[in-house]
Amino acid sequence: MSVISVIIPIYNASRYLPRCLDGILEQTFTKWQLLLVDDGSTDCSLDICNDYANKDNRIKVFHKENEGVSIARQYGLDKVCTPYFIFCDADDYVEPDYLEKLYDAITSNCADMVICRYKEEYKTRTVIPELPETDINGLIHNFLNDKVWGITWNKLYRIDITKQHNIQFIPGLQMWEDLSFTIDYLLQAHKIAFVQKPLYHYVMYNEGSITRHEDFKKKNDRIIAIRHIEQSMRDANVLKVFHESLVIDKYHIISVTYKGYGKQRRKYFLNAFPEIFDDQYFKKKHFIIYILIKTHSIRLLYFKYLYDTILKWLRKRIKALFIK
Repeated sequence: MSVISVIIPIYNASRYLPRCLDGILEQTFTKWQLLLVDDGSTDCSLDICNDYANKDNRIKVFHKENEGVSIARQYGLDKVCTPYFIFCDADDYVEPDYLEKLYDAITSNCADMVICRYKEEYKTRTVIPELPETDINGLIHNFLNDKVWGITWNKLYRIDITKQHNIQFIPGLQMWEDLSFTIDYLLQAHKIAFVQKPLYHYVMYNEGSITRHEDFKKKNDRIIAIRHIEQSMRDANVLKVFHESLVIDKYHIISVTYKGYGKQRRKYFLNAFPEIFDDQYFKKKHFIIYILIKTHSIRLLYFKYLYDTILKWLRKRIKALFIK
């Protein structure tokens, strides 16, 4: 009997898909079912999925029209009939004890979610981000402050929590659909656990990956996601707890104005969260930006961006010299 459902949304991933699927087949924990959601691929991804399904009856293949990653994730989630579930991206791969370590941690700690470290794999180097161990509120703060990613593929979830509280992915989002889902989930959870061993390989050199390309829509998705998160926190009566982190995140989103997009789109982003410009915490944290906004000197924001970029580069170079 299966205990964990692994959900893999797939779109034109034929180049990387066999390695990803082989990683699941090689798991030391064998009580899994694999839900492959082909989101209207135009390459041979669906054929690869069917070939693997013919070899192992734990693999289920679903083919649907292309509607984007958020709907594909939800499609797979709706098919889950096991106590636990996790997501995996089709161009990534996992360690053989990926499921075993996560399952042991969530059951031994009686947790509602367990999170593991991962490796960011670039063409010439590998980075293993830190994973600070906190309580649930601390983890949400870390998500909003970009200290920990809210991605779904290094987190094991319980299906009963999503069903009881009707936790779903926001349809149509290409970015931060995972962050909003994970925070919605954590607002209903009671305990989390951590695995410090890197169990997931996040492949950063796939140029076709959706997260490698930024555009107006994806940045706008972040506005939708953060508004959704804010409402969820309001419904859970915890908005005050996360107020400062939300302000930081909102400012992070509107800071896209530094990089251009033209006058109209700069204005659009600046109007996305008008409430932060009169917020006392924002005034204290970003006083220069506050003055520029209030004096209608939007065009000067780009020079502030250049200043911050140069300063960041100098600090990095100085740090590298001391390390040597």
